[in-house]
Amino acid sequence: MPNPIDAYREGYEKGRKDTLGGLAAEVMMGMMRDDPGGHFAAGYHDGAAGKKFNPPSEEVHKSTPRKSEGSSLTDLEKSWYHLCDASIFISKDIADHYVAALNAEGSHVAVVIGLSNFTAHTCQRCSSEGQFKIRFLGRLEHPECHWTGYMDTGSYIGFQIMQIVHSGIRAGGSLKEDAERKGEGGKSWIDGIFGFVFVAVFRAALAVVLIPLHTIVVLCQLGQTRADILKRVIPLSAFLAVLGIGIYEIQPESMPPFPSSQPGRVILPQTANTTRSSATNQSTVRPSFDCAKAHTRVELLICRDSHLAALEVEMASTFHQTLNRLAPDAQLSLQREHLAWFKTYSRTCNQSADDVDRAACVAKYLSQHTAELSARRL
Repeated sequence: MPNPIDAYREGYEKGRKDTLGGLAAEVMMGMMRDDPGGHFAAGYHDGAAGKKFNPPSEEVHKSTPRKSEGSSLTDLEKSWYHLCDASIFISKDIADHYVAALNAEGSHVAVVIGLSNFTAHTCQRCSSEGQFKIRFLGRLEHPECHWTGYMDTGSYIGFQIMQIVHSGIRAGGSLKEDAERKGEGGKSWIDGIFGFVFVAVFRAALAVVLIPLHTIVVLCQLGQTRADILKRVIPLSAFLAVLGIGIYEIQPESMPPFPSSQPGRVILPQTANTTRSSATNQSTVRPSFDCAKAHTRVELLICRDSHLAALEVEMASTFHQTLNRLAPDAQLSLQREHLAWFKTYSRTCNQSADDVDRAACVAKYLSQHTAELSARRL
C-alpha cells in the first residue's frame, strides 16, 4: 500500500498542473486507479482547487480533506471516515450503529459522504448483510468468506447517475474556487457552471459505456439463474430504450423551406420541373429540397418516388403562395403552424413499418396539408 502522504503529494502536483481536459479525464478515469484511502484523489482535488498543501496525518488519514479548510471533525466523524476509507465491507450492525450515532449528532452529510462509494448488498456465499464498497464495473468483495460478485444492474445504473452529478459538482467547485483564488470572483460562478456541465457530459458518456459493459461482464459469470439474468437484462433494456429515444430526439430534423423574414420577399420552391411537360415524364420530378442532403427515411423515399415528390412540391408551393398573401403577423403564425405540422408529419411517417406504409403516410399528410393551406387562401 502506498504511503498516504506520498499518494496525496502525487495527486496534489498533478491537480495543480492539469488543464480542464485533464480534470475531466481524472474525474472519469480516477475510479480505475488503485487508491486505498482516497489520498491521491484528495490531493488532486486540493491541487486543482489551488488549496494549500495539506497531507493527511497518520491519525486522521483522509478525514481532513473531506471538509473545507478551517472546518473541524468530531471524533465520531473521524472514526467513521477512517472506517469507510479502510474497508471494502462494513457489516450491517456496524453501519447501522454509526449511521444512528451520526444522525443523532446531526452529521447527516457525513453519512452520505462516507457511503457514497458503497451499496447495501447481501453476500451470496455466507448471506452476510452490509455495505459493500463499489469497485470497477460494480464489483463487490466480502473478505470474510472471499466472495466476489457484482451489484444489481439497476443499482449500478443509479450509482452511475449519482457519479455524474458528483463529478460535475466536484469539477465545478474546483473551478469556482480557482477563480476566486485568482481574484476573479465575478466570473467564478460561470466557471463553476461550465466545469459542472463539461465534466458531467463526459462522465455521462463514460457511464453509457460502463453500464452495458457491466452487464456483459456479469452475464458471462458462471452460475447465473434465470432470475439473475432478468434482473440484469430488464434494467439494461430500459436504459438502452431511454438512451435510444434520447438519441432519436436530438437527431437533426430537416426543416421545411421558409421564405425570407422580410415581408413581401418570398422565395418560391423549385417548381420548374412540375410543369405540364414534366407530367408526361414523372422521372424528372424532384422535390423542393436538395436530395443530395436528404438523410431521413421520408426524405430519401420522396427523392426516389416521383409521385411523392410532386405532392411535396405542390405542398411547398401552396405554402409559399398562401404565406405571400398574408399580413406580417399572420405570416409568423402560419410559419409556427407549418413547423408544428412538419415535425408531426416527419416523426410519424419516419416511424412507419416499411416503405409501403411510409409512402401512404407521406401522401396522406402532404395532400391534407396542401388542402388546408389552399383553404387558408380563400
